[in-house]
Order: sequence, then C-alpha cells, then structure tokens
Amino acid sequence: KKKRPGAERGGRAAKPAHPGRSHWSIHTFEPSPADSVALAQAILLFANGLGLETWLDKLYAASGSRAQRVVVTTGLELLPVGEEAPSTAREPREFDPHVWHDVQNAIRMVENIRKALAQADPGHARTYQVNAERYTEKLRELDAWIHTQVRTLPPSRRKLVTTHDAFRYFARRYGFTVIGTIFGPSTDVAEPSARRLAELVETIRRHDIPALFTETMLKPSLARQIAREAGIRLAPPLYSGSLGAPGSPADTYIKMMRYNVLTIIEALHP
Repeated sequence: KKKRPGAERGGRAAKPAHPGRSHWSIHTFEPSPADSVALAQAILLFANGLGLETWLDKLYAASGSRAQRVVVTTGLELLPVGEEAPSTAREPREFDPHVWHDVQNAIRMVENIRKALAQADPGHARTYQVNAERYTEKLRELDAWIHTQVRTLPPSRRKLVTTHDAFRYFARRYGFTVIGTIFGPSTDVAEPSARRLAELVETIRRHDIPALFTETMLKPSLARQIAREAGIRLAPPLYSGSLGAPGSPADTYIKMMRYNVLTIIEALHP
C-alpha cells in the first residue's frame, strides 16, 4: 500500500486500499479487477477531485460501490490551469490538481481525511485525531526543512523546467518560478510540436537555466533531446505523480518530498 498524505491517519481502526500503484502515472493509470473489488467493499472513497483521476468515475460506477466520496482538496487555495484570471461561479474553471507538492496543502488534506473518518466511524474518532496530530507534526517539520534547504540556493537559481507542469504548487510555496515545461498539467496528450520544443529551448537559454528535470513516470527521451539542444544538464528524475516502489528513496510522501527537494537543490546549485 502506498503511503500518501493520509494513509497513516487511520491507524489500526481503518484499512486503506489504493487504486493505483507506485511508479505509475496517475494520469494514465488503468484500474484492475482487484481495484474494482476493493472499491466495492469500501466505505469511504478519498479522491483528489480536480480531474486528476480521470478513470475514477467509470471505476466507481462499474464496481457498484456505495462508498461515500470525499474530496480531499476541499478548502485548498487552488491554482488555475494556465495563466487566465480566476474563475467565477458562472465560469467553471479547471484547476491544477498537483496540490500535494505544497506540504501545507498536505496538512489540510490530512484534516479533511480525519474529519471524514471520524464521521464515518465515530467510535474511533479519538484514534483518528491522535494519528492526524502526530502526522501533521511530521509534516510541519518537513515544511520547515524544505524552507531551510531552499535558502541555501541563490534566488536567481530558483527556476524550474520540468517534463510536465506538476510543480507550480511547490514553486508557489517555496519561492521558485516555473520557467517552462514540455507537457502541460497532464501527460495523457500528444507529444508537443517541434515549434513548442524549439521555443522551450530558447526559453531555457534566455533564462540561463542550469538543469532540466525529468520525472520517474515519464520517458526521458524528449527531455534528453531538449537538454542536449539547450546545452544544459539533464537532472535526475523527480517524483511528480506517484510514489516510488517499496524500499526506494521515495516510498512514502515525506520521503518523496525530501528526495525531490534534495534533487532540485543539488541540480540547481552553482
């Protein structure tokens, strides 16, 4: 089972099951029959709710599940996809779903999970409260640690170019600028045009970007091509949409965030 921000909240009172597996892209994940069975038996279904799990509605219907759906991103300050103005009630908008790269968002999601668990299982509400408080303290320590690490990097070097547009919440929280990406917020699209790639190379050169970050769930061929044309380093892959396999440096949420931060700092340092 993958430990996302909330998988430790249930303790022994709740048994989490995760459709999706480590080292898979959440954008292109294809559920298995076992996932359908697990969902049919579930009492609660926790979801990102921002269009991330495009396969979830179909799985939910096919499983015959009666689980209560809980949107863990409720109450977060969301970033719209693209650079357009914020939405209004009459103009529905699409929002960036990669909220977990800001640890403050993870803290708020833990609280949303705790509330849902306590409401569904009030007999164990105290257990959920204690577990949530313990994990939230770990997350606060992680958030402070990230800020400390980022301060070692000159502000002029806090610029990101990544394979897909998954790190804007990270950038907003920790003082980076996303200069460019190969893909947009989803990787389930056609490869970008030659013109777009050429523009990205020019952007990298103009901003004096030292490294381009690949991602564990994506093939590095396009990123390698762009890095070569721009004359910059191809950095080690980041974990953007899934955790690492068990035993890897990123097999829990906290370990994933620490790995990403150290990888970014090392690659961007002068």
